[in-house]
Amino acid sequence: MWDGALWRKVHIFRLYNTQSPILTHPNPCLGTCSAENKGNSGPPTAPVEPLNTLEQAFSPYTTDRTMLEQLASYFEPVTVPEGYVLWKQDEPADGLYVVGAGVLRATYRFAAHTPAIEESMVPGTLAGELSGLAGLARNATVVAERPAVLWRLSADALRRLEAERPELARAFTALVLKGKCFDIVRDIVLTIRVCSCKTGF
Repeated sequence: MWDGALWRKVHIFRLYNTQSPILTHPNPCLGTCSAENKGNSGPPTAPVEPLNTLEQAFSPYTTDRTMLEQLASYFEPVTVPEGYVLWKQDEPADGLYVVGAGVLRATYRFAAHTPAIEESMVPGTLAGELSGLAGLARNATVVAERPAVLWRLSADALRRLEAERPELARAFTALVLKGKCFDIVRDIVLTIRVCSCKTGF
């Protein structure tokens, strides 16, 4: 399985060195629009980070804001410059990340003599979620395509979450897997479209 991006985010697949990537355009309001502050005459208050980023990532799969608020304290901020290598393929996982700002690029190399697959991840996207949860080696190399602010659930924080809040940990794992199931179907459809364009069918 691929560690990948979630629904409504930019996904760029460069297969066979194609110059015509398929784009799924992000919602222009993501990261900039907030709900109306009803009953408050003052200016609306933006959600405190990392809650805002977690809501972007998981809003398609849950409406349980309380659960996300409880999870927020286990995430830590990580700021990286353009070109920074977060991890290389086959390295051990140090946790999972949610993109708060900037863009990451993942490069997958599955076999010798086959073209690499690249995927760009924008704010609200999960990165390294499966390897991070399972403690497996990374299956891609991830680089900051632009300066980025990330929210990391480290391996130590995940173990602490599992010890302190086992039910919350199980709910979070189920939420990640729910999103991943959607991702797998989407990735298959995108790959079929690219292959169909190249073969003329």
